[in-house]
Amino acid sequence: MGIDGQLARQLLAGARLDDRLVARKLEQALSIDYWRTLQPQLSVAGTSPLPDSETAALLPEHQGALLAQFGSAGYLQVESALPPPLLEAMHRCALLLQREDWPPVFAFVYDAFWQVPQLPKLAALLGSILGSGYRQSANFWFHAVPALPGAGGWPPHQDYPDRTGRVTVWMALSPATPANGCLYAVPKNAPVGSWRDDLQMLTKETLLALLHHSRALPVAAGAALIWDGELLHWGGKSDGTGEPRLSFSTEFLAAQEEPTARERPLFDPTAGLPPFAERLGLIGRAILDYYRNEVRLIRYLDLAQHLCERAGS
Repeated sequence: MGIDGQLARQLLAGARLDDRLVARKLEQALSIDYWRTLQPQLSVAGTSPLPDSETAALLPEHQGALLAQFGSAGYLQVESALPPPLLEAMHRCALLLQREDWPPVFAFVYDAFWQVPQLPKLAALLGSILGSGYRQSANFWFHAVPALPGAGGWPPHQDYPDRTGRVTVWMALSPATPANGCLYAVPKNAPVGSWRDDLQMLTKETLLALLHHSRALPVAAGAALIWDGELLHWGGKSDGTGEPRLSFSTEFLAAQEEPTARERPLFDPTAGLPPFAERLGLIGRAILDYYRNEVRLIRYLDLAQHLCERAGS
């Protein structure tokens, strides 16, 4: 880490929530009523299906084309995956969380952020890619890239470079464009040589080939991207224009795949949702895991640790 990065971490560490604020936020976080009041359009630990969840089903030929693209390139794009009323409620939820000084990943206290992959359009694709009995892992995140020059998503990486039978579902709650840091990827069928062995040991020739074959993946609000765990991808940099890029991601693995410790516990996406207390523990764990990618989350580390301790995770 460079001097600038070290200085940023030191400054952010000084901005961590004090004990009084940690105690107050912990009390709020543990209250279902608090979250229900904050965004009454979305349920918490409810039993009802997604509100206004009807979207047009994929035509067989369209689904076939998407699956063919996934098989060759390692990713696919689904337009209008979220119905407009649900998209509006989830987008508003993210803005409310930021206004009330919560990391946006707390959106996962709400049922909808767990239920979205059950929408028929997405469930059909996941079932075709992973087979019957696929499971949702405990890995999830909410990505909020502010509309500031130089702000950006995560650096180039693979979610699971050495494992098969895994996909990520990434949902856009705002337009994602090159101007505000949309995703980029290198298609798996790009002729760039055997770079997958070690990203840290790229030759100049291979690096230039990766850059040359990279693809911008702009999408409209409400669209979904689904990609293979071995796909090389990253978030671009914002130029400070337009609106912030808001999105969230969840991960799934095939029934026959052995989960890693980080992927546990697993959830059956067709069964009941994780209990409220377990969601809070997983949110705390996610903050502790991912703050290295988003250093501003240092502010919430003490709160995250308390949530993990409460949940026993």
